[in-house]
Amino acid sequence: MSQSIDKPPYFNGAHYSHWKNRMIIFVQSVDYLLWDIIEDGPTIPMKRVGELQIPKERHVWPTHTL
Repeated sequence: MSQSIDKPPYFNGAHYSHWKNRMIIFVQSVDYLLWDIIEDGPTIPMKRVGELQIPKERHVWPTHTL
């Protein structure tokens, strides 16, 4: 079966894990930063350094699983 690169994969209610993997690849191919937002949320975790708030390094962010 061929898949258009302009529209996301269609989910017909069967084979969820296969569709999920194709959907992840589709979103990442459109905009990889969008996938980061889907996975991590719309805000970047911050830490306080003295009087300033700066973004935390990505490796110390809480991890989420889909």
